[in-house]
Amino acid sequence: LESDLQLCFAVTSPITSVLSQNESGDRICVSTDVLSRLTEDEIKALLANLCCKLQKSNKFVFSSTNLIANSMLGVAGIFDKLIPKYKPFSTLISPLCWLLVRIGVGHRSIIEIDKMSSSIFQNKKALANVLIKLESLNITQPLKHIPLCSEHLFIVNPSNVALFKNPFSSAHPQFHKRVKDLVGYFPI
Repeated sequence: LESDLQLCFAVTSPITSVLSQNESGDRICVSTDVLSRLTEDEIKALLANLCCKLQKSNKFVFSSTNLIANSMLGVAGIFDKLIPKYKPFSTLISPLCWLLVRIGVGHRSIIEIDKMSSSIFQNKKALANVLIKLESLNITQPLKHIPLCSEHLFIVNPSNVALFKNPFSSAHPQFHKRVKDLVGYFPI
């Protein structure tokens, strides 16, 4: 896993989520707040999961659907400046953009990444604990200004506020389903 990773950043900020992206090189960003809350085995499980996500995300479909969705949202954002209070163009185009993102990264893909990383690290419970801790942090300290169609870059949904507005726009399966798929039962 270490040879596949080009860059790894520990970000000093109040951000509690974990982000991986594949944009001009692979990057994994982990906030120091997250690192301080995880055990050594959980950090290894987290990094294994993010490395697997980067490996699986290095596909044409992921890159092209992500590019198209973000380009469409960018153009909609330009037109939204005409009516900034309501943002009608982003509101109208976002379901199509979410569909494109879901084509590139579906729930099944995330479950496969979880299983692949737990088979590499061979500690399913550590990864399940990471998911539970990150989900708990995101419920209590959600990120507020996340660009539309970027939640799939995080290991868990970084803003649960969006879920309450539109439960179909979640880029991630429900975390209790992910935990159950990993260890066979929930809660742990």
